[in-house]
Amino acid sequence: RGLEEKGFLAHTVFGNTYQYYPIVSEEEFRKGTLRNVISKYFNNSYLSAVSSLVKEEDISLDELRQLIREVEKAGKES
Repeated sequence: RGLEEKGFLAHTVFGNTYQYYPIVSEEEFRKGTLRNVISKYFNNSYLSAVSSLVKEEDISLDELRQLIREVEKAGKES
């Protein structure tokens, strides 16, 4: 019921049982969760989040370069 109240699920009643189903796609949920983490822990700064990953060595320089290439490519396609 909590997820239903938060707008993630809905339900259909079948007699005395409920069938729950998602009303938010996995992609929408993922994006919203990421936004919440960035907001709560990094003061709405994606740069701070990436910087933290680099400093903690959770992302390598090669992975960071790949990320930059992907962002540049996405920017050219828009």
